Amino acid sequence: MKTLISLVAVVFLSACAQMAPLYRPSIPNVQALNAVKPIRLGQFTAANDSVESLQVRANVLKSSVDGKYESYIRDALGQELSLANKLDANAAHELSCQLLDQNLDAGLDKGKGTIQAEFVLKNGGVETYRKRISAEQLWESSFAGMIAIPAAEQNYPFLVQNLLAGLYADKDFINAAQ
Repeated sequence: MKTLISLVAVVFLSACAQMAPLYRPSIPNVQALNAVKPIRLGQFTAANDSVESLQVRANVLKSSVDGKYESYIRDALGQELSLANKLDANAAHELSCQLLDQNLDAGLDKGKGTIQAEFVLKNGGVETYRKRISAEQLWESSFAGMIAIPAAEQNYPFLVQNLLAGLYADKDFINAAQ
């Protein structure tokens, strides 16, 4: 009987919703922001409801910021801009974002995450930059869910770091933000 109860508990707990790990700023990302003028954050939205919930095998990964992944990206950008002393609520440059797609695949031996967002920069209300940025993150995974699922979840912040690194590496963005 104890074995049956333990088995039911394991199955139940393995299908629970988890929260995405909190974002940790990337030093190279922060350093890349030295090339831009101060920026304020505008509206961050999701293209549709499907990007609001990430499925990792039987688990659901929820955003740890307001339960919304566009808020997670806004918070990540805000942290990096703040560390670079480039976040200014009164800045002429305003950056907005629409999260278009994201996926975490725990895989059987390799995991892969993908994300795509459209960033829009305005200067004094005039659009100076609009581009879709995509990124991916690869990691070692396993057939065993108890290894694969946490590995996928722990790689989500790195996926967002890669997305932001792609934005900061875009010469068109840097030029528009100067």
